[in-house]
Amino acid sequence: MTPEGYLYLNPSTTGSKEDKLTSYIANVSGCTKKVQPLGTGMLRTEAYNLGINTITLEVERDNTYMSIASETV
Repeated sequence: MTPEGYLYLNPSTTGSKEDKLTSYIANVSGCTKKVQPLGTGMLRTEAYNLGINTITLEVERDNTYMSIASETV
């Protein structure tokens, strides 16, 4: 993870092990941690509906080639 990355969490994870792990990753890497509600069709929503805990990693993909963005994660 790089400082350009984002870690998205569900609001329901506040204070959980997932939240603590994400905070640690953000502190070490310098990336941004965001808490965002689930939305229809999101990968996090589908995983949540299946009972799978997820941390979604995102990188800038609109202003760079996808091959570079995928290597960043």
